[in-house]
Amino acid sequence: MSEAEQSLEEVLIGLLTQAKVGSLDARDGKRRWIFYLAHGNIVYSKSNLKSERIESIREKLGDIGNEALLLSQLTRRIRNACSASEWRFTEGDVSARTLSIQTQPALFRGIASRRTIEEMQERMQPLSAGNPQLKDGISSVNVGAGKEIHNTLNALDGSRKGSDVIEFGPGDPRKFLTALWMAWQQGDIVLVGPQEDAVAPAPVAPPRETAPPQEEPAPVERPTAEKKPATPAPPTDITSDLGFDLDALIAQVSSSDAQPSENTTVTDPREAYLESVAERLRAAENHFEVLGLPWNSPVPEFRAAYRTLAQKLHPDRFIHNSADLQQLATELFDKIREAWEVLEDDVAREKYIDKVIHGKKSEEDLAMEQVQQYMQAEADFKRGQAAFNQGRISQAHEAFEAATTAVPDELEFKAYFGYTTFALNRTTNSEAAQEGIDILKEVIDRNQEQERKLDNAWALLGRAYRENDEKDKAKRCLVQALRINASNTDAVRELQRLENPDKHKKSGKKGVFSRLFQRKK
Repeated sequence: MSEAEQSLEEVLIGLLTQAKVGSLDARDGKRRWIFYLAHGNIVYSKSNLKSERIESIREKLGDIGNEALLLSQLTRRIRNACSASEWRFTEGDVSARTLSIQTQPALFRGIASRRTIEEMQERMQPLSAGNPQLKDGISSVNVGAGKEIHNTLNALDGSRKGSDVIEFGPGDPRKFLTALWMAWQQGDIVLVGPQEDAVAPAPVAPPRETAPPQEEPAPVERPTAEKKPATPAPPTDITSDLGFDLDALIAQVSSSDAQPSENTTVTDPREAYLESVAERLRAAENHFEVLGLPWNSPVPEFRAAYRTLAQKLHPDRFIHNSADLQQLATELFDKIREAWEVLEDDVAREKYIDKVIHGKKSEEDLAMEQVQQYMQAEADFKRGQAAFNQGRISQAHEAFEAATTAVPDELEFKAYFGYTTFALNRTTNSEAAQEGIDILKEVIDRNQEQERKLDNAWALLGRAYRENDEKDKAKRCLVQALRINASNTDAVRELQRLENPDKHKKSGKKGVFSRLFQRKK
């Protein structure tokens, strides 16, 4: 009987992979199924459920053809048998009847319609830790899952993490996970990287042989009534019950070998889809428009929108397309991933909403503005110094005023602004000139609390006092400037002017301050 750690589908895939010949008898209470195996295929099946008889299925689906009916019957039996609580395999037990049924599509659809996404994700946990790739000697994987999924599986080369493969598989996540799990179980896919030494989940069987074509005997359940002309079957509950699109399955069974003629122009619908998505995303003005949702949508809706787009746009889905199309897919995928990385985080999302929706500036934006503002003020200050050194006091004053207005707390800017205010108004407006001196005194008072002392502020105030003929005050200020910086040449020259005013006048030589502050307009 069954082992607790194994499901029926694990047992069934293991037996098929090893090409065992015999019967698998599965039971769930009073319900019972028997699957006869040979040459790596299910060649016949039985069950005691009336709903799984051919006539019951035909009653729901209409006259759709024997092959499609048999495939639907086997799919239903596999799906229902997955609930079996016990099983027994009898090697060598063969059926008197055999049917030519495509085992892999039925097995894939039966498992995919039975298991939830969460169940399949749990089964895939060991694979997510490694890097899956095709086993050496396996040219391609075919688990009956369709071309798109098979292309993805066949492209596995060990370069991608299993978690990434699981997250961004194409199409319906449950179907992709089922196909990936089946390929892994039957040994077509192995792990490299962190899990490269892991034991394979199932023994690797020798290459499976295909059962020789046999004339299909009429199954016991097959009705003997005269077949009516086939008519399209109306939608019934069997489609949702089976968990797959029956029309697509019938087309796959009846025309799987059909190829387009040489004159047929095949257009890849993914290319048109990418172009339409690219046009929309390039026009998007924010992350919300990228995911196509209002800004106040709940996070689960953002997550669902991202996952849907990520599955459709992941670059690995376009590995068989042109390099340009792959590059476009990468561009679009990066754009939606960037949007999701911001919107999935509560703090980052709120900041982003404040910025793009409410127009609020972030702390980073405000800090950058302050940096830019200081850089501009510094440029104005340097421009003022250039004019100041050339004796153009009016232009220097305008530049110092701009720098001080932009950064009021920069005391060096304010000191030069205070002196030029005094210099411009000394002979014409005594109140304005005094205001300039007050600005200099304020700078010096505030500078006492700072580590870097401004010797130039003392030298400028000493110069202002000397020009006001307040010699004692001027001398104290200039001496203080030299205490802070003994190399302050302007303070030295101003002291010399205080001590020998006549000498400077007779020599005709002009000191630095006299050259700087001569009244040039």
